[in-house]
Amino acid sequence: MAVFRLVSGVKKVHNGLAIAPENTVGSKLDDTVTTTKVKTALMDDSDVKSGQINVETKGGVVALSGFVTGEKMKRRAVEVAKAQSGVKHVVDALVVKPAG
Repeated sequence: MAVFRLVSGVKKVHNGLAIAPENTVGSKLDDTVTTTKVKTALMDDSDVKSGQINVETKGGVVALSGFVTGEKMKRRAVEVAKAQSGVKHVVDALVVKPAG
């Protein structure tokens, strides 16, 4: 039985856990560069309002979190992130804001 079903009001749990590679100065620098590329690409994309999207990178795995205004924008943000060099995988933890 899934543990989250035991908590009242929880409808879904997103598992974004990953085994992280060993940190080195070089890998931290690579991750910083990758994060910058993804953030810049999201800002430059006219279909994405990136102001509420957080980007974190660890070992080339990019995690996108925060709020977007619709499923189309959510899909586009993930596409843009995946297209950047240095990105090995994208974890989508974006949430679509309810209308209203």
